[in-house]
Amino acid sequence: MTLISGFESLEYQQNVLSFLLFWTNLSHSVFLYATPIGVLINFLHFLVLTRKNLRSNVIFELLIGICVFNILDHLLAFKKELDPIFQNPNYCAGYGSFMSTVFSVLCQYMRQISTTVSRFLVAILGFLHISNLPFQGNPWLQKTLKPSTVTYTILTVTVITSFWYYVSMFYKQSIRVLRPTDICFDVKNISGMNRDEQFTIDQFHTEYQEVFELIVDIESAMQLMFPTVYLVLVIILVKFRSYGEKSLTSLVITLVFINLILDIPALILKKVLPFFPITFMELA
Repeated sequence: MTLISGFESLEYQQNVLSFLLFWTNLSHSVFLYATPIGVLINFLHFLVLTRKNLRSNVIFELLIGICVFNILDHLLAFKKELDPIFQNPNYCAGYGSFMSTVFSVLCQYMRQISTTVSRFLVAILGFLHISNLPFQGNPWLQKTLKPSTVTYTILTVTVITSFWYYVSMFYKQSIRVLRPTDICFDVKNISGMNRDEQFTIDQFHTEYQEVFELIVDIESAMQLMFPTVYLVLVIILVKFRSYGEKSLTSLVITLVFINLILDIPALILKKVLPFFPITFMELA
């Protein structure tokens, strides 16, 4: 997609490539150290939340679920950041053996599930706290909001999300061998390189095109939904703080607000990048 013909100048392409490489290296350096710290913090958080006197509270039951999926997400993110460091010198950047590529697909699949389930649980947590604050003591609400109900909710969200991403992965991705026309770079041992043994994750573009586009549209709508829901929850929760339980409400507000802040940059970046008239492969 081209906005202005001048954008296709070599100087512009070099500037954009330099910026993208700088941003990639910066984010890699940050996440390489941030992800293990995130795992440690969430693990300590998990130890606190699993105390017997806290597990009986449905809010803390949901927090435990969010914490578990956050730990999984951080571990998989850390694995992703370690991949370039332990890149096989006989392979092109972004390529690997068949088994390592299958494992990367599995990790990507698990991370999509953990991230989405965690976001759903944060949204449920906010709505649950909103419904509980003004109606404390309601017999029906007290009967419904039990730890077992929360457990079933977490399991249901996990199963549905797992099924969705399995279908999505089937129609969106495939594993393919390194093609003769592919650009291969960052190979440290060219003499030991074998193109027939190098595999990567590819995106479908022609086969199942209608299903592919439908899945992309649904996922785009979901990505837009989460920040909107979080923003609404923050506004309502701030208003409901007058009902009491201010410390717990503050905790929920903080958690929802953090998710809002984390979702917005990724959403903006995903919407802006398609307007660049170049890709890494075109610049290579």
